[in-house]
Order: sequence, then C-alpha cells, then structure tokens
Amino acid sequence: MVPNDRSVRFSGFGFDPDTGEVTRDGTTGVRLQEQPARVLERLTSRAGQLVTRDELHRLLWPENSLVDADNGLNIAINKIRLALDDSAGQPRFIQTVPRRGYRFIGTLEPSNPAVAPPPRSSRSTKAIWTGVSVFGLLIVSLVVFTSWRARSPMPTLAVLPFTNLTGNVALDYAVQGLTDTLTTELAASGQPRVIAPEAAAYYRNPPVTRAARDLHADELVVGTVVQDGASFAVNVRLVNGSTERTVWAKRFVRATAIELTFSEDITSALSGALGLARAGRLSTGPSARVPVAARDEYLRGRHFWNKRISEAYEPALEHLTRAIEIDRNYALAWAGLADIYGIGVTTPSRVFVPWPGEVEAGIRAAEEALRLDPSLGEAHASLGKLRMLQWRWQDAEREFSEAVRLSPNYAPARQWYGTLLARFQKCPAAMDQTAVGAEIDPVTPIVNEAVGVALGVCGHSDRAVAVFKRVLALHPDFPSTHMRLAGAYLRLGDATAALEEYREARRLRPENCEIQARMVSALIAAGDRPAAQELANHVVAVAKRDGRLSCAAVAHANLGEIDRAFAALNAIVVDHGVVDGWLIDHHLRPLHADQRWVALLDKVGLTPYAQAAPDAR
Repeated sequence: MVPNDRSVRFSGFGFDPDTGEVTRDGTTGVRLQEQPARVLERLTSRAGQLVTRDELHRLLWPENSLVDADNGLNIAINKIRLALDDSAGQPRFIQTVPRRGYRFIGTLEPSNPAVAPPPRSSRSTKAIWTGVSVFGLLIVSLVVFTSWRARSPMPTLAVLPFTNLTGNVALDYAVQGLTDTLTTELAASGQPRVIAPEAAAYYRNPPVTRAARDLHADELVVGTVVQDGASFAVNVRLVNGSTERTVWAKRFVRATAIELTFSEDITSALSGALGLARAGRLSTGPSARVPVAARDEYLRGRHFWNKRISEAYEPALEHLTRAIEIDRNYALAWAGLADIYGIGVTTPSRVFVPWPGEVEAGIRAAEEALRLDPSLGEAHASLGKLRMLQWRWQDAEREFSEAVRLSPNYAPARQWYGTLLARFQKCPAAMDQTAVGAEIDPVTPIVNEAVGVALGVCGHSDRAVAVFKRVLALHPDFPSTHMRLAGAYLRLGDATAALEEYREARRLRPENCEIQARMVSALIAAGDRPAAQELANHVVAVAKRDGRLSCAAVAHANLGEIDRAFAALNAIVVDHGVVDGWLIDHHLRPLHADQRWVALLDKVGLTPYAQAAPDAR
C-alpha cells in the first residue's frame, strides 16, 4: 500500500481509504469493498468519537433507498472486523455502542514517513523535488500494483455445484463431494471469503451474474464431469461474476469413477490462479492419508447429510460408520458422526460398543476428531451443540468461539454461536455472528432465519419481520420461518398477521406441536378464546403421547395455566431435556414472576444469563 495523506496505521495494520486496501505488517493485503471501506474511513477519521448508526446510514444510502440499512450496516461492520481480525465481544478496534453506533478505539500512528518539504523560496528546487517525487511515486505504484495483483486474494469466491454430465445418477454423490471438498480446500488455502456450499448448491446452472449477485461473490468456480471413453474428465472454470468472462480454465482426467472425489490437483491449480498459499486441509492434514474406500464412504455420508431431511440421516450415519470402520484415524468422518448426534439422531453406530447414548456418542466422536486433527473447527461446532444438551453453557460458548476462529467460513458455526449468544442476551455479538453467517451463506433458510431470531430477541421485531420475509421470498415452504415471522408479528401486536403465518406454518407441518402451541397465543390475542382452548387441549394430548413436554408447557403458559406449565417444565428438567431457549421464549414470560421459575433456572445453570442485562435493545 502506497502511503498517502489519507492512509492510516494502527497496531500493525494499514488502511488506504482510496483503494480500500487493508494491510497487516506491511505485507498481506485484503481489499475492502466500497461500503465497508467508507465506514472504516469515517470511523478512523473520528477515532475515539461515537459515530451514530444514523450517520453511517446516510453515508452509505440515500434516504429513499429500499435497502435494509440496518442489516447492510451490520454486514459492513462485520467485513471490517474480519479484515482486522477483530471481534464484537472483545473489540480492539471497532467498539459497539449499544443502541447508538460505533467507535474506533485503536491508537492511530503516523502513516507516512517524514519527508522534508521543499523550501518555499526556491522555485527550481521545488520543481526538481516535484519531478523526483512524481517519478518515484510512479515506480513505487507500479511495483505495489504488480505485487498486489500477484498476491492479493479476491474478496469473495463461490464454488457452484459441478454438473454431472456422465448420464449416471449414481455418481451424483461423487460430483457433489468434489464440489464440497473444493470449497473446504480453498477456504483452508487462504481464500478469505468462500461462500458456503449449502448456499451455492441453490444455484444449479443459473446465469452466472445472477448467482454472483445473490451470493455477493466476485468470482465463481464452475465445472462439469463428463464421460471420456473409459475414464472421466472434470472441466473447471474460474469466472468473473460481473462480466461472466472466463479468467482461467483447465481439464482434469480421472481414470475411475471413485477418483472423481480427488481434488488435490484441482485445488492446487485454482490456488495458483487465485494467488493463494497451498495449504488445503484434505491435501496436507491427516485426511490425505486415508484409504480411497474410506474417503468414498465419507463423501457418500456427507451427500446424505447435506440434504438436511430426517429421511437422509440414517443412510448418512451408515456411510460415516463404514468410513470409520475402514480407517479409524479419519478425523473428518468422526466429525461427521458428531454432527449426526448433535442434531438428535438416536440410532446407534457400530463404532461404539457398548452404546453410550447419543449425546455421549456425539461427544466422543467430536473429541476423537479433534484428537486426530485439532484444526477442525467443524468438530468444535458440533461439540458446542452437544455441550448445550449437557447444559454446560460456558463450555458450549467456548467451543463455538473456537469453531469460528478455526473455520471462519463455516456458516453453521456462525448460526449456532449467534443463536446461543442471543439466547444469553449478548445482543451485539449475537447480531454480528448471525449476520456473518448469512453473508457467508445468503441462501440456506435456517442460517438466514437466525439473523431474524437474534434481531427479535434483541428488541428489533420490526427488522426481524423484514429478514423473515426475505427468507420466505426464497423459501416460501419453510415452516420454521413462517412460525418465527408469526412470533415477530405477535410481539408487534398484529394478531391477524400472526395468525395468518401460524396457519401457513401449520399447513406445511400439520403434526408439529410447537407451531400449534405457539398459535394458541395468537388465537387469544385475536379474541378467539374457545378456539385457543380447543387447540391447546389437542397440543397437550399430543405432547403427552409423543413426549413433547415443551409443547405442553408453552400451551399451558399461553392459557395462563401456570401450575400445569411448571409441571411440564419440571418434567423436562428431570428428563434432562432441551432448555436453552427458555430465557428468550416470550410465550414463557407469564412464568417469570414466579419463584418456581428462578428455581428452575438454578437447576439448569441459566440463572447467571437471566440476571445479565441485554447489551442492546
């Protein structure tokens, strides 16, 4: 970065507002996009002073803009923090001032070397100095520009799903596995922003410019797999997202179908085209030494896991089990198994004898993955979810924090971490984490829904409504988001809109007792007490039959049946059930004034979080 009158330096970082480039220790460079660069310029120009959100809104968008300014500003702040390796929880540079704005708290240093100005009385000396300075600046600029072109990574990259053109649908898992592996490898190789494969998977053969726009990607990796006689060919292209121009292309040959899952040579070639270090996890870590058959089983397991539907979890479990049986030192397979049990699958795996139960099995799997490969942020994320099931809240928060540190491009970790922080009423950090997750993966509904959840918990139900509507614009049949939107409307006092969304959620999941239990409150708010009582009776009957005591507790609380609500909650505690959402569940608020509520929170370790005041509202 060539110093100029407006560039600044602080704690080893340099920032040039004219180019948006952030350097660290004078070497590596990340180029901020226009809006984050303008925000950082404003904050550093008023170091130590509060810069309000309203001021930053006006800086970035006109008053009549249709942009969601709050969410857009959150994303810009998150991009700055990522570039500066900063965090909302323990800020070194960007401090959040709750409900008001942000403050730059770093110490600015002189950015330009001292240069003696030419004497004012000497025209000739001034002319000579100017000529030498301009010539020197041109030379330095040329060197810096050439160096940056050679080493600076593009801000955001997406690997779109490769297309299987072999005519053999049985190879779909291998082609998807290749896509996912390339995404992981490129992130591990130094690409600072890699869109999550779950988000990229939404775009199968779309116009490149549309995919780039929706995913906020500067460049896209696209590819096809074709039959080439007895072998296979993988055709890979690197495409500019705005112009659709191919900037790099290469053909890779695979002798057998099972070799389609190999990615090392493709990652190496792409890393060179992108100017990245060669440091892919699968190529250099323990997974590089696994047998081909184990790797094949692992990718088959992840193929089913990525479907995110209950019918796919059993085959995912079976393939991951086979991968471990082939090679018990396969860290990624152990991490995949931990994911299976982290979401509540109860089917035993053959690798555990005797069977310890799903929670303990998941913990053992995650810990084994980390013993084999301590750099697996995904395994820390799974361990965090499992610690939540054990009510070990501090351990869960620590695991999620480590997960996002080791795997900053892993969107589920951001989602889970942000949701946990929201449930503990740590609002600025919760909104930051969920916003980053949605930036990494702007398509997957559950990841983007988490943004609205955090906003609603932190007192911004109107903004939460806008987020949920955007999710439903892409995924109109996602019942959870309809339910969340209904809750936001209910908190805003719009019972009619809430009922409409609850009914749509119920249409999509007619047997879901959680949707029905929450709908009881909307019926009461709309003045239909008899319908609310009838629905609540149905919910309680189903909850008792299926063991869904949380549904019964919500239904009773909505009707004001406090004793029955506490009986259901106490039964959950006895069963050591899921309790992490209690603090933020507005349906349970009628219980908060009762001393029995305090006793329950003590039993499950949530009292310290209930006593903590929210950081932002």
